[in-house]
Amino acid sequence: MATSRRRNSLTDQIVAELLESIRTERYEPGQQLPTVDQLAERMEVSRSTVREALRLLQARGVVEIIHGRGTFLAGPRITRVTGVLYGFTDILRKRGLAGHSQIVAARIVPADKETAQNLRIPRDAPVNLLRRLRFVENVPIGLETSNSAQTRFPDLLQTDWQPETSLYALLQSRYGVIPTTATQRVRATLMGEEESQLLAVPPHSPALLVQTVAYDQDGAPFEFGYSWYCGDRYDYYVHLKRD
Repeated sequence: MATSRRRNSLTDQIVAELLESIRTERYEPGQQLPTVDQLAERMEVSRSTVREALRLLQARGVVEIIHGRGTFLAGPRITRVTGVLYGFTDILRKRGLAGHSQIVAARIVPADKETAQNLRIPRDAPVNLLRRLRFVENVPIGLETSNSAQTRFPDLLQTDWQPETSLYALLQSRYGVIPTTATQRVRATLMGEEESQLLAVPPHSPALLVQTVAYDQDGAPFEFGYSWYCGDRYDYYVHLKRD
């Protein structure tokens, strides 16, 4: 028992030292850490202790261990909890993460059949298309496309968009629209060429494709959108209750 406690204490110490080393040496997401042999020599402990410490860090989502290649600093992950409607900016703020957005496209387009049905507007009616690349800690994590009726939000695209601008906060302050409920459909898929390039991942990387219809305080749909999220950077947490 005493030996087990000493081993756990040493492993916890190595975990703390590794975290401090990652912070002070300013490793970037995806950057490879020194080998197990190098870490063991530097910290003057056994390789088994280093491996155990790295496994604990992997369980916490701090590093990724790829067999045959080495250990890499993991990129940031976002966990969306179902049953609660938050915008992307709100999710980051609640987790104490730094994030920003980059406008990829902002133009008025005619509503296709699917968009018209979800927004309850005529086919070919003008739609505000806003496409934004989402970053967390300067790492691209998602590509979000939002569609809204141009007649309802006529000057939306003329907004002076800043990297930290929240669409939902803007809709509430300028138009009095309070996002109240939403339906989402989540599908596992592979990224296309455009999505892969924007999100800086290899072609055909795994992704979550999320389709969203958001409703205001009166039950009217105000946004129809679809988002691509990197499969290794985004989690969906679902709480189920037996009926």
